[in-house]
Amino acid sequence: MKHMKRIVFATLLAFVAVILVACSSFTRSDNGVYVFEPSTEDIKSILKEQGNSIEGAELFIDQLKIKLTLEIKGEKGKISGFVSILGNKTEKSVDLKVDQKQKLISSKENDEKVRYKIEGDVLTFQGDNVDLTDEQAALISKFAKFKRVK
Repeated sequence: MKHMKRIVFATLLAFVAVILVACSSFTRSDNGVYVFEPSTEDIKSILKEQGNSIEGAELFIDQLKIKLTLEIKGEKGKISGFVSILGNKTEKSVDLKVDQKQKLISSKENDEKVRYKIEGDVLTFQGDNVDLTDEQAALISKFAKFKRVK
């Protein structure tokens, strides 16, 4: 009986060790859908920080709706943008390459790379020197805080 207890204990100990090693090596992937939908106040603060006057923008800012959706699946991603201003709607999507280990996103069309960071359920782009030639994309990526959709 004494030997049987030792064998059961050793087996249980080995099983627990395997479980602990497996759980400690598990890392949460960045896969998911992230959405950035700025409020009117967010848009005003972005314009102010950019150095633009919001006096002229006050006329139409309530009619401006922006929604960016970033989807990450393994090494692939897609960013979709929707803008509605004064009833005119525009949509565009761009396929992306994602390096989850180095936390880099790049367009499949060109080699511009952007580093990202995820804290909790919020994805943000890193650095003041965002490597984008498109000024609007660089501006949005600097201020955007994408929230993970459950």
